[in-house]
Amino acid sequence: MNQLVGDIRLSCLSSDHGVRALLARLMPMLPNWGVTDEDRGTIELVLAETLNNIAEHAFPVHDDAVIAVHLRTTTDRFHVAVHDNGKAMPGLTLPSGTLPDHDVARADLPEGGFGWFLIRSQTDALEYRRDTSGNHLSYSIRLSQSAQPEGDFCCEDLRNAQL
Repeated sequence: MNQLVGDIRLSCLSSDHGVRALLARLMPMLPNWGVTDEDRGTIELVLAETLNNIAEHAFPVHDDAVIAVHLRTTTDRFHVAVHDNGKAMPGLTLPSGTLPDHDVARADLPEGGFGWFLIRSQTDALEYRRDTSGNHLSYSIRLSQSAQPEGDFCCEDLRNAQL
């Protein structure tokens, strides 16, 4: 049975610092959700690439716009849904993710193009759409081991929360 293990909505500013702050808040939660070290590394890498792409390309002249992120972990997948109101993807479509030619001299390596290859190679159900509220990107990452949450941490957090 594929049960919900963790669910959180976070947001960050469209800057390097904002992305780092979101990751710094999220990553310590994942062990409680039962996500393995290996899977946490993959999640952090893909999510950092996703958010940095948005900050750099959707908001090229702003570092104070908000990127909203909804993250859910089920026993077998980590689900990501990201929303921003920045510039649309060119052609309203995701880049192909084709690996650039890297069999060249170090000085001739391309500046970009590796990020979408990384995102596409590590995710499933990758979707992008644009509507009147902005850009919506979603994907999931298959976990290498079933997530096994540690104890009843969600309920404990709720009992101690100042509502």
